[in-house]
Amino acid sequence: MGIRTLLASAVVASSMLAAPAAVAEVLDFNFVGAGSYLGIGASWTQPSNPTPIVYGLGSTTIGVTNGSSTLGPFLDVRFYGTSASGGFTPQTFPNVFGVFGPQLFTGTEAAPMFSTGTAMFDGDGKLTVTAAIPEPSTWAMMIAGLAGLGALSETRRRRGFIARRR
Repeated sequence: MGIRTLLASAVVASSMLAAPAAVAEVLDFNFVGAGSYLGIGASWTQPSNPTPIVYGLGSTTIGVTNGSSTLGPFLDVRFYGTSASGGFTPQTFPNVFGVFGPQLFTGTEAAPMFSTGTAMFDGDGKLTVTAAIPEPSTWAMMIAGLAGLGALSETRRRRGFIARRR
């Protein structure tokens, strides 16, 4: 396989994997309770820019996947803006618990945006948000790097072979 073919393949692969900025990243949320919430935990997965189920009056409700807590499973989480004291409430009926503190999203209630990081809740616990899977651009960079290493190896192999034939 020639170097040009290898590099062309790497460019095509990286352009196919590179995602536009509007594509949502999948995020993992993990809450560990402390203080008055000691022993309570919750975790779920949701997109970074979800479409709310319901929004308004200082809150936005987001459908989630793999929602589980020490109080039971849940399908959606209500996030509160600063006008409603911030924080979140996993909808674990009938045992609902709400943790109030900082606002966890940017943007509007109708179009919230979430990002990775950690939020502390005044001694009542910590919410950690991490990327669930690598972004497509990360995969593209890795593939391009491996293709470059392969091209370098191929070039060195050919030069060594030609030098030996003389």
